[in-house]
Amino acid sequence: MTTNFYDASRTRRRGRWIILRRELNRPVYVSAHVAACGLISSQRERATDYFLLRDNSTGVLMSGGRRMSRWTIKPVTSTQTDISWSNPDPQKGSPPEPPKVEEWSIRRNCMDGRSFLWLDAYRSDIGIADKSPRFRIGARRTEFRGVDGEWVKLDTSGCGAGGHLYALYDVTTDAYGIRVWGDIYMADGVTVGRRFFWQADLAYAPSVENPCRHSPDSARPGLRLDEAWWDNVNGWSIGSGDMLDAEPSGANVIYGRWGVIAKGGGPGWVGGWGNRPKESFCLIEE
Repeated sequence: MTTNFYDASRTRRRGRWIILRRELNRPVYVSAHVAACGLISSQRERATDYFLLRDNSTGVLMSGGRRMSRWTIKPVTSTQTDISWSNPDPQKGSPPEPPKVEEWSIRRNCMDGRSFLWLDAYRSDIGIADKSPRFRIGARRTEFRGVDGEWVKLDTSGCGAGGHLYALYDVTTDAYGIRVWGDIYMADGVTVGRRFFWQADLAYAPSVENPCRHSPDSARPGLRLDEAWWDNVNGWSIGSGDMLDAEPSGANVIYGRWGVIAKGGGPGWVGGWGNRPKESFCLIEE
């Protein structure tokens, strides 16, 4: 079974790129065998099954024998979720750093009726309601790469304002890429604090082994994400690529970090930094 997304044979209308239809991906299906009657029923897998955006959960990343980072996932509404990142072992006697929070959402039935995972904003959670600084995200340009390997500019306006496309909502066996040129705003929501470029490839893997797990479910299906990141404050902090007019051109991007988001396991199942195997990490049970 295939799902139509856009048609590369048509590209521009009235000077704007638009989303059209084309064969893109094959959704992954989960089969439940009903032994009593010998029937098979199927339902699509969703990216939320991997990112755990509907579950209250916690995970700790381990690297080089050290507990590196903790993530905590808290659904806010049926379509909005906070993922907090913090130090799992703060130094005794020092005040804990505020968790760094990512605000996620599900954008439903937009861009040709498809649904997507969206990263909306960053927040520094100081623990006081309505007082935590919030830094909204705005995408100036979004591009998508399907099975043909060609980048196509998307019109994401139908998915609502703010944030940027992060992943397809329906899990697919076909690899795809997303890249975004955007802005992160200051807490006033008006002033641009920094410009950024993010590019990632996502690929389905039917079984990914986690060396930090010794339980029977140490191997799970996963979504491997390879990424690069640039901003005008820190430059290329993850990966590298060509520059044009003081920001990445999108050409010759080399990824600098990879990670697997596991089904039922969440972010950081396994991962690493480029060609530095000693800096690999995996998700431990807590």
